[in-house]
Amino acid sequence: MKKTAIFEDVVSIMTHDSSTSKDRKGCDPEPFRENITDDMTDDAFLYQVKAYLASFGVIGHVSFRDKKASQKGFLLRINGQKLYVEEANEDTGLQVGDQILALDGSDLEQVASLHKDYFISKTPERHYREWADLVSQSKRVTLLREGVEKTIEVAPSREPIQDQIFWKRLDDEILYLRLDNFMDEGAISRVYQECLPMMTEVKFLLIDVRHRGKGYVPYQQESEEFFPEVRGGQYPEQIFILSDIYCASSGDNFVQMMKQFKKVTVVGRPTLGILDYSNCCTVDYGDYRVMFPTSRCLSLDQGKGMTDQGVEPDIEVPWSPDHFERDVDLDKCLELIRQSCETAR
Repeated sequence: MKKTAIFEDVVSIMTHDSSTSKDRKGCDPEPFRENITDDMTDDAFLYQVKAYLASFGVIGHVSFRDKKASQKGFLLRINGQKLYVEEANEDTGLQVGDQILALDGSDLEQVASLHKDYFISKTPERHYREWADLVSQSKRVTLLREGVEKTIEVAPSREPIQDQIFWKRLDDEILYLRLDNFMDEGAISRVYQECLPMMTEVKFLLIDVRHRGKGYVPYQQESEEFFPEVRGGQYPEQIFILSDIYCASSGDNFVQMMKQFKKVTVVGRPTLGILDYSNCCTVDYGDYRVMFPTSRCLSLDQGKGMTDQGVEPDIEVPWSPDHFERDVDLDKCLELIRQSCETAR
């Protein structure tokens, strides 16, 4: 299928089929038609279609991708005007804690201005995926590593960043679970079975879903009373959910669902917030694939959408480079536990 025909089909899908069409019209596709030709490079075509889709302002559940693309193998963090490497596979050449200063000789402010239509969200902290694209496409990445400025070329990774699903007992009264996704049913079931006896013993349970959190969690019904018939057991006495901007889709829903329970406290930063539109379909175009949502959250009609907001934590812990040195969010939970224990005495 020719590139011009693919673009026209994407425009038709977003106009007629996508559940975003009631609220989000996107920009005029005509300027993109003028730039798209059948003999343009794959990278240039991908950029044009993604920039068009970015105008709809829907993160995650509206996307266009090259099925042949290599794994990036790194994750970025935007903090104010600064861009950091949050996670990285060794073969990329990046290291955790690197601060990216420039791409191909242009500082980040210049790059952001040049590609302003490529960014989806109105909130800069949610631009980490688009920045990852731009870093991957750059020949020269200038960064600050342990106080020394250097320029490297970021290499594609052989594999994606590996999700982690595990548990550990922090002490006799505190159990910690890390769930990077909700798709690996085998690993989650194993962790659950291993932890089940301890859940009736510990006073405090910490569930860490800060790291991506993709997969499937049944979406809650839109009701003022959530699970009115559910009654929890005595233990654990308190549950802490650690959340962050990378927590998306099923991660959004998990945090939103757990936040309804009185014994739960959400600590960290808002989730990504992509559940206004969900239940996605894909259309295959050979080397490319477009994804679009088919359902729309009724909370939008009440002005309660989560786009560009996410699920707010009960206790917000602003991110800072200190997070590279220690787990600031976990330390906050442990501080709250100590305070709870002192109050109970």
